Amino acid sequence: MKKFLWLLLMIPLLASAEELKGIKVGETEMLGNQSLVLNGAGIRSKFIVDVYVVSLYLTHKMNTVAAVFADKGAKRIELHMLRDVKSSLFYNGLNVSIMANQTEADMKTLDPKVNELNSIIQSIPELKKDGVILLDYWPGVGTKVVINGETKGTIEGDEFYQALLKIWLGEHPVNHHLKEALLGHEA
Repeated sequence: MKKFLWLLLMIPLLASAEELKGIKVGETEMLGNQSLVLNGAGIRSKFIVDVYVVSLYLTHKMNTVAAVFADKGAKRIELHMLRDVKSSLFYNGLNVSIMANQTEADMKTLDPKVNELNSIIQSIPELKKDGVILLDYWPGVGTKVVINGETKGTIEGDEFYQALLKIWLGEHPVNHHLKEALLGHEA
């Protein structure tokens, strides 16, 4: 019975890497002139509601959290909205997840950057269904935030992108099954 329930929970994550909830997930993405490969993708659900499809792109496939965090290359977190979400609710969810994976001392350093992300996200009152958010890490530059094809801002520094990655890959991720999916692990 446990195995059956596990399978039911995993069905959304087992969909083809090319399509999740009707969203086509590319095997590669370009970040400037750098080609990135799909490391993994999954669906973020809150309670029983699907919120977004998230994909992680790296310079090459990595199947451990340690490898992803140690890698200094370009990265992309791509979010495809599956429903309309007020930007304040979306930001609050990100903020809670960032704080859950940081020490108090780390948060003091990160606070200005988290506030910068808040300003960027709240520049749009609502994130619409089918909207796309790109959180791109450019080595030596920082995190470029692109919403629906429009660059909204760049947050300097490497540590901020690490904090963003921890939302999905940290010790306290938004969902453990989603973490495994982003690491490319088969269920």
